[in-house]
Amino acid sequence: MKTLVYYQKNITCMLYFCLEFILLAQFRHKFRYRQCKPRRFLSLKMSK
Repeated sequence: MKTLVYYQKNITCMLYFCLEFILLAQFRHKFRYRQCKPRRFLSLKMSK
């Protein structure tokens, strides 16, 4: 029984880690996209 509880705890921890990682990745992607847009716009303005 002890091993079962241990595995359950590990699985929940891993699931939470995966969820956090996915959320972080999505947030980073959005943030990067937002950061890139104005920079590209500025560079286009500067080049003209």
